[in-house]
Amino acid sequence: MVSLAGTHGYPATTIDAVCGLAEVSLSDFRSRFADMEECYLEAYDQIAAEFGERVLGAYEDPISWHDSMWAAGWAAIGFLQEDPVRARFYAVEVNVAGDRARVCRDRVMQVFANLVDAGRNELDEPQSISRATAEIVAGAIYNTIQSRIMDGTIERGEDFLVELVYIAVLPYLGAEAAEAELRVQPLR
Repeated sequence: MVSLAGTHGYPATTIDAVCGLAEVSLSDFRSRFADMEECYLEAYDQIAAEFGERVLGAYEDPISWHDSMWAAGWAAIGFLQEDPVRARFYAVEVNVAGDRARVCRDRVMQVFANLVDAGRNELDEPQSISRATAEIVAGAIYNTIQSRIMDGTIERGEDFLVELVYIAVLPYLGAEAAEAELRVQPLR
């Protein structure tokens, strides 16, 4: 499933093709999965767990929220760069794999919005910014990553990670701190 949907797209992936590549019979497929989306979701959940483990683990190590965002960003970009087919399967094809797949994607997005939302603790008045800000930031970061995967430039993640951190820190640390990211981080 990952290979086919990640290479040709979920809409072009058929049960017959999955069975052929996996060298299993149609009856074996049907005994395990109710439909294509269920097969997709099983693979998606495995990748999401691995991605989450890596990103959340990196996020938890640094002391400051700012450094945690950088660590999570590096972990995410590294994971997506390792296997462009898996990255496309995980971040792009989920949008067309069906309603249940989009629900899973949204659940994963909420986990990452939680990481961004911790930036409110950097403010003197954390309640001055709503949770929606974190969801918007997480969505903007996701859309940027998705675009980079689709246009084949995810391998240059180091070039645009600074922009993603800029997006993340702007609402919480302010314009001056966010702009400093654009000047300082490329030097690291």
